[in-house]
Amino acid sequence: YGIKMEGLHNLPNLSYNCQFDFTPGFRFTNNHQVAKDAVLIAEEKVYITFVQSDSVGIGVWTKPGRGKLPFAWQVTMNWTKFSPAALEYFHESATPNDYFIGGLSGPGYMYPNNIPKDRFPVLMEEAKQLMTVLDEHVMEIMDNSAADGNVGNADLFEETVDAYYEAFPDVLGFINGYGPARTRDLRDSRPMISYDYYIDPKRPRDEVTADLNELITLNSKRPYFLAVHVRESNDVNSLVTVVENLEGPVEVVALDRFLKFAASNKTYETRFRKEDDPVHFKGF
Repeated sequence: YGIKMEGLHNLPNLSYNCQFDFTPGFRFTNNHQVAKDAVLIAEEKVYITFVQSDSVGIGVWTKPGRGKLPFAWQVTMNWTKFSPAALEYFHESATPNDYFIGGLSGPGYMYPNNIPKDRFPVLMEEAKQLMTVLDEHVMEIMDNSAADGNVGNADLFEETVDAYYEAFPDVLGFINGYGPARTRDLRDSRPMISYDYYIDPKRPRDEVTADLNELITLNSKRPYFLAVHVRESNDVNSLVTVVENLEGPVEVVALDRFLKFAASNKTYETRFRKEDDPVHFKGF
């Protein structure tokens, strides 16, 4: 129906928080690592980027270690209306390694494969305006309508990808998925990269390290662009140890640099969701 949702059940009281506005004169300033018109050339190595979703993470922001690694944090953009004070707090307490991106899929929590075609342009125009206010250059997309949590099919149909490229001509690129997904594309200088790995907070760090090293081995063509979805109660300190034990050459980079590198050398295959792809969840 094209209705914006709030995807988390454990948020603070939004009916209360929405009554507080931004501090007079406050402006959002993101920690961009690269200019929008810059050209970066990828080397023969593995590029890893970490993205924490669900409105800057469920409790992760205040855990030790934040700032030790480049991290992208997804912001549900309509918090500018529902929780301005929280957004201001996150921006004012950010380290230089904390980079904010827009989402989720639009001006609120949405599953884009099911947004009515006549509503999509209107909704994404609102999202563009919010990204300008929030100083964000990257859009995160998730469609779990055919999935269940971190398993199942989180890919996008080609017509959905077409609609995003048309709606956002000025972004650096797009990140897609929840669990691993296979939707990838590159148009002009704007890549769309899906997550190759989902870090469950309960998975032991040595097993996370082994999983990532296996992906690095299996994807032997270089450069390899490995987008990692960090979820829930994971903390940055534990990922520092993981990174130290990866088999190189590996470089952890900020998401905006990651997308610039991915635009320079398309070693990934263009792929979209197919009608006959298996799904985990068929709907009600």
